[in-house]
Amino acid sequence: RALAIGVLIFVPVVLGLPLARAAVAGGVVGNGNPSTCTESALDAALVAGGTVSFNCGATPVTITVSSQKTISVDTSIDGGGLITLSGGGATQVFLVNSGATVALAKLTISDGWAKSVGGAIYNSDGALTVTNSTFSGNTSSDFAGGVTANSVGTLTVSDSTFHSNRAYAGGGAIFNEDNVSVASCTFSGNNAYAGGAISNAGALTVTNSTFSDNIAIGG
Repeated sequence: RALAIGVLIFVPVVLGLPLARAAVAGGVVGNGNPSTCTESALDAALVAGGTVSFNCGATPVTITVSSQKTISVDTSIDGGGLITLSGGGATQVFLVNSGATVALAKLTISDGWAKSVGGAIYNSDGALTVTNSTFSGNTSSDFAGGVTANSVGTLTVSDSTFHSNRAYAGGGAIFNEDNVSVASCTFSGNNAYAGGAISNAGALTVTNSTFSDNIAIGG
């Protein structure tokens, strides 16, 4: 009888406890040695979202990816001013899925390639913020050599540089169909059929920025 009463009392107490929530993991790419900063290490750090940083040593490091990195959960990536993610002229670097909030900082994205939209990044209805970053030499065979804000996606860019990106249709650096805000950025040497630097079909705000030597051969 005493044991039965103890069980009856104990069970409601346990059931009343709050359930533990899974923590968003994030991760660090590398262990201080540049050779440990690989595509597979990047994949492992990105898998659960959260805050992703790099420990690749004190000198600049380029990680060339062989496949697009899809981000579907809230993620923050900080390159520390030393990391370049390259598409090797063969693949788009990031796809931001609908509903994901993504922040990129102090990162260079170069030589991305997309068959359709977003040579460096295709923001597919997510919320993307970019600060202190560089997009260089990215290409799209359609729209947005650099970054696209699509449909109901938002893009906020500040203190960043877009150089020598190319789109065969519209938006050498950025193509916007929803909402883009650009502040204190530099656009140079980008080109497209329409909108050498930016092609806008949505709401666009640009402040305190510089445009030079961008080319549109059509519109």
